[in-house]
Parts: sequence; structure tokens; C-alpha cells
Amino acid sequence: MKRFLLSISAILCINILFAQQGASFWLDSIQYEIDPVSQVDVSIYSSNNNITVANIPETVTYNGNTYNVISITRNAFQGRQNLVSVTIPNSVVIIGYGAFTGCQSLTTVTMSDNVASIGWGAFRSCSSLSSINIPTALTIIEQNLFQGCISLTSITIPDNIITIEWGAFWQCSNLESVTIGNGVTEIGWDVFSDCYALQSVVIPNSVTEIGNNAFMNCWALNSITIGENVSTIGNEAFMNCINLHTLNFNVINCADFNSIDNHPFKNAPIQTINIGENVQRIPAYFAYGFNQLSSVSLPNNLTEIGEQAFYGCSSLSSITIPNNITSIKDKTFQYCSNLTSVTLGSGLDSLGSSAFRNCSALENINCLASTPPTFKDNTVFAYPNSINVKVPCGSLDAYIADYYWCSFFTGRMTEDCESSLADIEEDNLTFYPNPATNRVTFSEMIERVELMDLTGKLIKSFENANEINIEGISSGVYFLKLQSSDKTIMRKLIKK
Repeated sequence: MKRFLLSISAILCINILFAQQGASFWLDSIQYEIDPVSQVDVSIYSSNNNITVANIPETVTYNGNTYNVISITRNAFQGRQNLVSVTIPNSVVIIGYGAFTGCQSLTTVTMSDNVASIGWGAFRSCSSLSSINIPTALTIIEQNLFQGCISLTSITIPDNIITIEWGAFWQCSNLESVTIGNGVTEIGWDVFSDCYALQSVVIPNSVTEIGNNAFMNCWALNSITIGENVSTIGNEAFMNCINLHTLNFNVINCADFNSIDNHPFKNAPIQTINIGENVQRIPAYFAYGFNQLSSVSLPNNLTEIGEQAFYGCSSLSSITIPNNITSIKDKTFQYCSNLTSVTLGSGLDSLGSSAFRNCSALENINCLASTPPTFKDNTVFAYPNSINVKVPCGSLDAYIADYYWCSFFTGRMTEDCESSLADIEEDNLTFYPNPATNRVTFSEMIERVELMDLTGKLIKSFENANEINIEGISSGVYFLKLQSSDKTIMRKLIKK
């Protein structure tokens, strides 16, 4: 009797242990493993080497018990060379890492939107897979998930995806089209590296980070649009994109590019840069060495241009610095050897070392700042040079009095009173008569009136006047500079 009880106890212990570890069974070339906790759920654990079609059911029945199929474990179908089709039901929520790695004949995968987790490399090297739907329950495309799927030609990443991890589409060499959803915040390292056929990409405003080498060796890529909220663009992110000619850059406040050697756009022959109206900062080394860049327009909202941002842009012929820029940093435009025309905004107050050094073709500078911007040192412009400089009407004396401006541009600085007049001609202030012989009367009291000739030279000034006497002034055309506490306007006057 004691032996019988011991035997029963042993059998019970074995059964309990078996239940805790989980039992497995085979049905239709697929091995299932029973969940030792729930005892009603199963996972697909393995499969027959010769399986060709895997129509996975939502439930399976074994030994009179019905089980829910909830997951496909790691490597379950790895290397099954004859597998051509997989249907994954609504009950499956997890696909383990490497689940279908190396299934080189797999052409069709029908996947339920309930799948919430797909492990890294699950479809890696599925070289015949030509299309895939990404489930709406998924939030992360894990690393190497579709690496080497060389038959993929297009992919749509839905808005539910937040992160695309390292190498997710690496070596998808025939991928031509990618749509990135508005929920994606991070594009990891090497995500689209070696996607040789990819032609254009729009990175939405939701993205905050583009990883190292993310689009490296995308040889067919001809344009890229980068959204407003990207904070960092990784090393060599677009390296060797040998047909990338157009960059649409909308990043409001991008961090400096890390280095010259690892520049995000290294070996990319960019010709045109379109900078969005909301961009506030251009990072250091932004277009460093872009020797084919011929067109760039800086937006009015821009407040900062990083050091060496346009260094060596030897095809650039003109540039206009917006009025909100207060400083041009060291070497910003150095070696822009075909730059002929520069407009410096009205808010500029300083010029860094070598800012325009080696710009040997520079002919004209239009400086809109009434107060001469300071030079950091004597390397700001090439010297000697034959550059002609225009300054705001009434500012010539201040520029001549500045040591560096005078030293660099002696005899080649003039005042631009015509432009000043055009800028304010819509003001409501009036005066009469015009032409005038002796006196001019204004429609309101003017704190200060300056009478200047067409070169901007001061002839006579008046304080707190609503009328001025111009007797004794030679006949001709003059400018009236009318100043009050909140504005300065210009008017043209003809003296009989």
C-alpha cells in the first residue's frame, strides 16, 4: 500500500512539473507549446522543415482540449526555405525575434492588426517578401526587422509607430518609396542604409531624432524633406547619397552637426537648399563644403547661423542675411569663392574671424545696419579687395569713422538713400509745396529734419519743426530725413 501511494505521488509530481514547464504537441507541421500558467494558451514553438504554407488558426484542439494561439516564439520558422505564405490570426499578439528569419521563399504575410510586438529580425533576409502590412497595435519597429528584404519596393509606416530601431530596413536594396507616419519620433541608426533605389523621403514634424547612417548609400535619393522638430541629425546620416540635389530643411532649432569628417551629408552633391520660414537656427557646419550649392534663401525668422555653416560653398553667388541675425560667426562663408553679392541685415552688429575671407569674387556689399557692425579682427574680408559697399542713408560718416570699415573699403562706401525712400514711401506724413522755392510745411511736428544731397551728405538740419526754410539752397533734387522718437522716414524734395 505504501509503495502504491508513493507511485501515485511520483506520477502527480511528474504531471505538476510537466505542467509548470509546459507541454508541446504537433499539428499540421507546426509544434505548439502550452502555457504552463494559463493552461489554455499556446505558442508556436517550431515547425517542420518542409512546411510550405502556414495558415495559423486562432485555436487548436489536442487530446480533447481547445487552446488559444497567442504567440509565435523566437526562431519558430527560421530558415524554412519552402515556406511561401503565412496567415497570422487575430489571436496572435506577439511574434518573437527571428521568427521568420531567412525564409527566402516567403512572398506573402497576412498579419492581424492585433499584433503588438514583433521581435528584432523577425523577417530578416526574407528576400522574396514583396509587401508587408504593419499592424496598428504595434508601436516599435524593432532592429533589423526587415533587413535584407530585397523584394520590398514600397512601405507605409502607420501613425501608430513611434520608433524605428536600428537597421530596420537596412539593405532593402529595391525599396523605392517610403511613407513615414506622423507618430514616428525616432529614426534609428542605419534604418534605411543601403536602400539603393529609394528616391525621395519626407520626414514628418513628429520626428525628433535621425540616427547615424540612417539613409547612408541611398544612391537614388534625389530630394529629402526634414520636418520642423528634429533636434539632432546623426553622423553620416545621408552619406554617399550621390544623387541628392535638393534639401528641404524645416528644422526650427537643430543641434550642430558633429564634425566635418562625419558630416550628415558627406559626399551628397546638394545644389539647392530650401529653408522653411519657421527655422530659427542653422547648425554649425550645416552646408560645409557643399561645392555644388548654388541656391539658398535664408528665412526672416532666422536668428542664428552656426560657425562655418556655408564654408567652401564655392558655387554660391549671392546671399542675404536676414534682419534678425546679430552676428556672423567665424568662417561662416569662408572660401565661397564665387560669391559676388552680399546683403547684411539691419540687425547685424558683429562679424567673426574669416567670415568672408577668401571670397575672391565678392564685388558688392549692401549693409542695412545703421550702426557699423564690428569686426572681430582684420581677417573678416579678403584684403586687398575692390568691393563696393552701400550703407543706409545718413550712416556714411559712422562707417567712415570705423577703423576696419574705413581700412577695408576706403573710397568705396556710398549711402543708399533711394532704397530708404522706397521702404517708407507709404507713410501718411505729407508736406508742401513740392517743388518748393523758399519754405516747406509738414502735416505734423517733426522732431528732427535733415536735408541731404543725393549722396547722403548732410546740408542742413532743423529741430522740432513743422516748417523749414530752404532759401539759399541750390536748385536740384534732395532728400529729407524726418526723425521722431518711434520712426525715421525719407522724402524726396525738389528745390526750384
